[in-house]
Amino acid sequence: MNNNQDDIPKGLISVATSTCGNVCKKFPDGQGRAFYKGVIETHHCASFEALKGILNKLSRKQCIIMGGVKNHLNAGNKASIGPEKGLRHHEFSRTKKNFVPGGFILIDYDHCDKFPCKSASDVHKYMCEVLPDVFTNAGYLSIKSSSSRVLESGKPIEGVSWHLYYMVDAPKQTKWLADNYMLAAENLGLTYTKMSADGKQLLRTVIDLQPLKIGGCGIVYEANPVVTEPFSLISNRINIVQGSLARTSVLKPPDKDIGVRRKKHKERFDNGYWRKSRALHTSQSYRELRPSDRDVLDDICMQYKGNDHGTVGNPIKCPYKDFMVHPSRVKKAIVILQNLGFIRYESGKKSRSPNLYYINFDMLFMKPPKGWEPWMVNDLNKPVPF
Repeated sequence: MNNNQDDIPKGLISVATSTCGNVCKKFPDGQGRAFYKGVIETHHCASFEALKGILNKLSRKQCIIMGGVKNHLNAGNKASIGPEKGLRHHEFSRTKKNFVPGGFILIDYDHCDKFPCKSASDVHKYMCEVLPDVFTNAGYLSIKSSSSRVLESGKPIEGVSWHLYYMVDAPKQTKWLADNYMLAAENLGLTYTKMSADGKQLLRTVIDLQPLKIGGCGIVYEANPVVTEPFSLISNRINIVQGSLARTSVLKPPDKDIGVRRKKHKERFDNGYWRKSRALHTSQSYRELRPSDRDVLDDICMQYKGNDHGTVGNPIKCPYKDFMVHPSRVKKAIVILQNLGFIRYESGKKSRSPNLYYINFDMLFMKPPKGWEPWMVNDLNKPVPF
């Protein structure tokens, strides 16, 4: 039994076997069966070929965990996992405190129109662009995600998703990878805003960062899904690109202030009243805006809250100078927002009056702020000088 957590084996992978039936997806309903109870066994993979052998043998009752249970890190060790509520004395819950990272990281790419990737090498190029010191010349194993291996009436399901596995030189420092990646992606403009089903706005990038944030206890489903007519499966092809280890040793802990700033930024997004409306978020024109151009909408939301909101029949007026971003970055966004009906522009050139923009509150925002009443409106008869 390995009790020294400082001596984490590289290439540590756990195979989880469910005692509650299949854990893979099922088509035609496409629903995944989550793993929550079973037995996991520790494996040491010194190469991608060894990992490939494990992936090829997975049954529909099995998935892999990116790491191992503490004190069960020797190859062949087994441990029981159960739900945190009702956990038995001999079982572990699948929480980060019970696991250690094992020298592999998973890069999960889900197809998106913003960053289309036709092959795993396209995903790898993005990784090298965002974090060149970590991923340049790194070897990797790639496999299509299980849903991308499904054919419907002989044709592939649209939008290929990929899983890329990298071996790293410093397993402990992978905990900083998600923060380093997001910070670099923001600086390069490789992010976009996506609205979740419950109406929250999520800042997304080329890859899904959740597996990196979860770390050593993250589950990955690789077994072929259960399919029925009119669905069928293509062969499970695994490709290996030889190269060096991904250099997570160069990663640095995120700036302490970053977490605070992100928390405040998230609160601004999720405080319940200035979320972008679905009509705006789902419009093709808005999705095509550069992140810097989208800042104009964020500035509108930041400036006009509290008693500055109007109604659909009586929208508030805002002078151009109230936007906090530089005018050179605003013009394109303003024009598109005008064309979509979210903002109405009135030029004051002929009448020598201020140039004003009318904001359509009901189209821009999902719901009014808490405590907002229709009478909380500025006197629109007093124009604000430009």
